[in-house]
Amino acid sequence: MPAIAATYSDHSNDYYDRREKIDYDDGESGISTAMAKNICGETYRHQYDSYTGQDELIHYDVDLNFDGVFDEKDDEVSYPFEFAVMVGAQTYSAANYLASMAKDNGIPVLGEQTGGGACSPQITPEPEGLYYSLSGRYSLMDKNNKSVDMGIEPDFVLTKEKDGEYDYSLYADFDEISRMIDEYYGKSN
Repeated sequence: MPAIAATYSDHSNDYYDRREKIDYDDGESGISTAMAKNICGETYRHQYDSYTGQDELIHYDVDLNFDGVFDEKDDEVSYPFEFAVMVGAQTYSAANYLASMAKDNGIPVLGEQTGGGACSPQITPEPEGLYYSLSGRYSLMDKNNKSVDMGIEPDFVLTKEKDGEYDYSLYADFDEISRMIDEYYGKSN
């Protein structure tokens, strides 16, 4: 079943705008999009096509209530949490998209700079039957039209470096993580 259910466009000023519907069988990109909708309340993907020079903005509808229908009832699903997204250097592609959506929508990002990427790998077969993967032609953009392909800077750093060695113990320090989230949302203990 294709993920694209409806498309509309405005080709003025080299800008293309479309709407897609995501179901949970769309792999990592579908899951990241559903998570972004849950924590941010909206989902979109702003990307630049390096082949055509076209700016693209894709809006996604997500079946949040799992009834198999994309409708206004999906917008009624919400959770009363103060979300945060934890990332690391191995956070890339679809997870980089989730971190970008969080940052664009005022959700704190904790960890270290992400590995980047734009959820657009190009998988190419060789005649011998081997496959290789390259980054695709799209560059993921944030709400300020800045590329985030090289990674997202966290709001709070969870790694410490000393003499070329990295300490990741803050990733498991739930008291410190809670303190950071409270600080971000303006709460004090």
